[in-house]
Amino acid sequence: MADTNIKYSDHSISSAFKDHYIVPDYQREYVWTNDQVEQLLSDLLEAFEEDNKKPYFLGTIVTCDTGSQFELIDGQQRLTTFFLMLCAVKHLYKTAGESTDLIENLIYSPTMDPNGDTIHSYHLQLQYEDAGNCLELIESGGSRPKDLALSGERLFDAFKIITDFCLRSSPICLN
Repeated sequence: MADTNIKYSDHSISSAFKDHYIVPDYQREYVWTNDQVEQLLSDLLEAFEEDNKKPYFLGTIVTCDTGSQFELIDGQQRLTTFFLMLCAVKHLYKTAGESTDLIENLIYSPTMDPNGDTIHSYHLQLQYEDAGNCLELIESGGSRPKDLALSGERLFDAFKIITDFCLRSSPICLN
């Protein structure tokens, strides 16, 4: 029987996104629909308006520590949506002329590639085929490609829903 180490850690979004996560190719693609994204956003806003000092349980993720990153076993839909939220808030801050340094540090970290060049290593990497480079395009403000798989469509749709929600509910996103 293999050694199993089960640990529980309580994290905020900012502490969780200091680590690097991968969604391995054997995991299902991003399947959250507009309704699920809107429900998460509504739940967050309701909790914020009720008591913005009280911690709010965002859910559980299950990971496997590979040494340099965490492989997501469960919770990837939610964590991917939170990553998209960070990207949306970054874009809104940038548009408003605000500093995005703190948010960018949650989205990626500078690392060196094998050639010694500095590159950005995203804190979430989707390795399933249908994801393509959607997160990179979303984060950088790139255009939605015309030939997206359904998972890519859902990622771009979720980003738009989050951005629109933040514009309507700016206290939760911009304060």
